[in-house]
Amino acid sequence: MKQNGSTVASVNLFLAALLVLGGAGWSFVQKGYHSYYQREAHAFFEKIEQGETTYRNRHNLYLPFGVDKSTEKLKELKIDPKDAKYYNYSVEVVDRTTYKIIAQLKPEIIKKWYLHNPQSKLQLVYEKKEGRMGRILK
Repeated sequence: MKQNGSTVASVNLFLAALLVLGGAGWSFVQKGYHSYYQREAHAFFEKIEQGETTYRNRHNLYLPFGVDKSTEKLKELKIDPKDAKYYNYSVEVVDRTTYKIIAQLKPEIIKKWYLHNPQSKLQLVYEKKEGRMGRILK
């Protein structure tokens, strides 16, 4: 009887240790996937920046757009919107010489990998000022 009880205790201890390690390691899994997803965002920041520069040279203004109209606007900037697998993109104009590109993780990605509320917006913000290098704010 004692032998049987110690086996059950050992199995319980092992399972508890696995759960603790899994809970502690989940944040590392999230960081790994987030850095993988950020590669797409960085590539899109460059494409949108080039498209905005070309558009501004032709029309003397930037092309701001929200997430809801991003498909048409990305096509107007000569970017294939189907290439965006993980993020939704939008552009906000701060002033005549500055704009921000905002990349928000798609809701299905948030539901799949993140322990956050699916309504939360994990996003990257890229700011570009005319005559300066662009930089990531968040």
